[in-house]
Amino acid sequence: MKRLIEHHYEIEEDEEINTKGVSFTVEIQTNGESPQWVFTGRHELFGILEGQQQFFEYVKEIKPLISYATE
Repeated sequence: MKRLIEHHYEIEEDEEINTKGVSFTVEIQTNGESPQWVFTGRHELFGILEGQQQFFEYVKEIKPLISYATE
């Protein structure tokens, strides 16, 4: 979660990131419409993506951040 927050926010070098109670969701409807991502909790922020292609590009962009966290 910390890497996703660092990716989406401008974080000061000495700023502590608290991930307690924070959720991150990426979603797209089955018909390919309304792709979006959202942080809820302490770091509320969202982004609406413009179509399926931008959704795929966004997922590729954040995949290394998520993959790194699960290794």
